[in-house]
Amino acid sequence: MLDEWEINKTDLVSITTDNATNMIKAFEQFPDLWLGCFGHNLNLAISKALKIQRVETAVRACRHLVQGFSRS
Repeated sequence: MLDEWEINKTDLVSITTDNATNMIKAFEQFPDLWLGCFGHNLNLAISKALKIQRVETAVRACRHLVQGFSRS
């Protein structure tokens, strides 16, 4: 791919992509340069956390609390 885009490997500082399997595989030849997208990682982590019952309950309680302030 780098040859196709005429990019010299020595010019690279970092390669950032989402964490899709095809992206990880495409850049496995650059393990020191590849960095998964922080935003994508954060989104995945929050989505997973929101499925945990205790987290869901805490979020619901926070929303209820905020609604009380919004109405005052």
